[in-house]
Amino acid sequence: MTILKKIRRLIRKLSKSPKFKGFTLAELMMASAILSVVLTSYLQLFIYCSTLAETSANLSFAINAAQAKMEEIRNVLYDDIITTYDGVTFSLNLPPNADGEITVNEIGADVPGDLLEIDIDISWQNKNRRNATTSLISYIARR
Repeated sequence: MTILKKIRRLIRKLSKSPKFKGFTLAELMMASAILSVVLTSYLQLFIYCSTLAETSANLSFAINAAQAKMEEIRNVLYDDIITTYDGVTFSLNLPPNADGEITVNEIGADVPGDLLEIDIDISWQNKNRRNATTSLISYIARR
């Protein structure tokens, strides 16, 4: 028993000694757990931001394609717009797997100053497999 007492005294003396100050195992485990939670949160934030950036880019491509199609329609004679573009579907390269559809509605056909409503709908599938759509509506009057 005397040897055991001497070992205990030595351990108490060493633990109180200033040169053996440091972190305990429990403190290190707690710090690593907090660090892993923080890093996991940052990783999720990074993934969400990259998905959001891709969605925003796809929306910009779709709107630009709809605007280009609208300019194409505006360059056609008024009387030919309905027969040429009503119910037309088209495909786009960007965003991936994008399709567009044009709908032309005649407004005020019996009133002077005829007006056409042009509706261009574009739909695509994002990387996260969610479907997205955007539409551009414009009016064209007889000149």
